Amino acid sequence: STLVNKTSGTVNIFGHDLDRDPAGLKRCIGVVPQEFNFNQFEKTFDIVVTQAGYYGIPPKIAKERAEQYLTQLGLWDKR
Repeated sequence: STLVNKTSGTVNIFGHDLDRDPAGLKRCIGVVPQEFNFNQFEKTFDIVVTQAGYYGIPPKIAKERAEQYLTQLGLWDKR
């Protein structure tokens, strides 16, 4: 997930090298935490934007996409 920086060696997932193609690699993986790792009182919009940041999505794009996806899912009024 690249939440932790590698200190040596190589990382290759489905043909995507972490050093040469980090975006391609991140598209092939997901993060499933063992426990909920967000504040249950945090707004849905903020949770989505924060999670996008873990994947290197810039805040401006994350906010645009959060609005788009929350609207598509009928959750925009829950933001």
